[in-house]
Amino acid sequence: MLLFISNGFGEDLIAREIIKKILEVKNIKIFALPLVGEGKAYINLPIEILDPRREFPSGGFAFRSRLKYVFKDIRTGFLSFHWEQVKTLRGFKGKKLEVICVGDTYNLLMGSLTQKKPFFLPTAKSILNSSFYFPEIYIMKKLSRFIFTRDEPTYRYLRGFIPQVLYLGNPMFDGLENGEEEAENTIALLPGSREEAINNLKLMLESCKIVNKEFPNFNYVIIVSPYLSEKYKNDIKEIIEKYNLPTRISYGNFAFEIKKAFIVLGLAGTANEQAVFLKKLVISFPGRGPQINFKFLKMQKALLGEGLELVRDYKEAGERIIYFIKHPKEIKFKAEKGSKRLGEKGAEKIAKFILDNINF
Repeated sequence: MLLFISNGFGEDLIAREIIKKILEVKNIKIFALPLVGEGKAYINLPIEILDPRREFPSGGFAFRSRLKYVFKDIRTGFLSFHWEQVKTLRGFKGKKLEVICVGDTYNLLMGSLTQKKPFFLPTAKSILNSSFYFPEIYIMKKLSRFIFTRDEPTYRYLRGFIPQVLYLGNPMFDGLENGEEEAENTIALLPGSREEAINNLKLMLESCKIVNKEFPNFNYVIIVSPYLSEKYKNDIKEIIEKYNLPTRISYGNFAFEIKKAFIVLGLAGTANEQAVFLKKLVISFPGRGPQINFKFLKMQKALLGEGLELVRDYKEAGERIIYFIKHPKEIKFKAEKGSKRLGEKGAEKIAKFILDNINF
């Protein structure tokens, strides 16, 4: 048996790609426990999704943002919910299984409740945008069986402290179709997958209004995951109706839509990185909510380099888009430099390594 533990929508998608590669070569029982959210990315896979599962006001970013989100989560039952997850994981003690943790060190600590040493993918952390503190390094070295870094610079850094660290590529980019598409007069909008995305989309459309005044021949596509709730999708439709812009919604055609876009306006986590991997320049600014704040975007900027253009607000975002429409060669230069920082796909190699090293 394999147990995948993930803590975030992006992490769910990464775990999904590894699971798909595993199931292509081996018929094996797989469980998945999403620590954050409902785990909708796991739907339609032949695996068992474990409970409890639910969304909280912070979207899993309470402790990375303001205290009010911590209190909101607690008021809506986080502590009892967390205890139920602990009991679920403890229920795997003594069973023959391997654990794969996709996320951060909190995820790794939760995985250790099974009394197994997990395979660990610290997906959000890179030496390019963050420091590794001694407690983190100690926890990773002590609790993990193998660690798969998201990029080669992080592998080279951690290798000096942790012998079981590997770099086999980044599974965040698997599932993105290869090949080029001719860019059109389209701006792709990535509002994200969390509760704050609705308010952030309104700001993004304000940016588009600025662009539309000078370039009315441009269209806009809002790219959202097909796994999101119907309420979320309906909210997006209602917002679009309030703006007199040539806008449409695309569900699940991420790579195709991104490659056809002239530029990307993104207030997202994983999706921003995937867009840069596909050689598109992403414009971003702080949103309204716990995830896409200035601190988060500074870290993302350090990771993506020139692939991410970080500005103050929606007004400046609109102005920068206008500038790049007038200077398209700069887009190509920045996008290609950003993409080169992100390495290569990795789900197939990681899946093979896991299967070659399971102990049952």
